[in-house]
Amino acid sequence: MKDLYYTRTELFDIGFKSVGEDNKISKLAKFYASEGSVLGSNTRIDDFCLFKGKIDFGNFVHIAGFCLFSGVGGKIKIGDYSGFS
Repeated sequence: MKDLYYTRTELFDIGFKSVGEDNKISKLAKFYASEGSVLGSNTRIDDFCLFKGKIDFGNFVHIAGFCLFSGVGGKIKIGDYSGFS
């Protein structure tokens, strides 16, 4: 099951400047131009999500499959205890 989710090291390699604890980010979710983004703790991102640009995730966030977020030319902030589907 570990291979299904990005490791902390892989998330830093993607471009996150800060990564919290206990995250489950599917390896089928894709991140583009995410340098400088922040990932809080206890966040879950499901399969086939697409993220472009700078996006800051709070704590206890759940993004269901097939969501698209594009912060190109700006920044998206997803607050604590948020959910998208």
